Amino acid sequence: MKICIYTIELRVILEKAALRQSCHLIDEQSLRTLEQDLQALTPEDKPESYFDTDRRLHDLVIGSCGNKRLRHILRALNGQIEQFRRISSRQPERLKQYA
Repeated sequence: MKICIYTIELRVILEKAALRQSCHLIDEQSLRTLEQDLQALTPEDKPESYFDTDRRLHDLVIGSCGNKRLRHILRALNGQIEQFRRISSRQPERLKQYA
């Protein structure tokens, strides 16, 4: 269980760095589309809808950061924690804390 927590903590630290780098580089249309998709999610949606939208958010931030090495490291980490994201996406109420 600790390895899961440590992996997620590392991802958070690195994704914050990616977000700082990408905030001015993210394509406006991609951001608007993702925002609309996030707002359209409802409690009736399948957990997979939450997972897919969450993954697209992370991919947008990572893909836009402009740092190839950081992208590579984060993608490797995300491969390790893909299952954690699937589990957390089954709890749609967690999105309310970020609204």
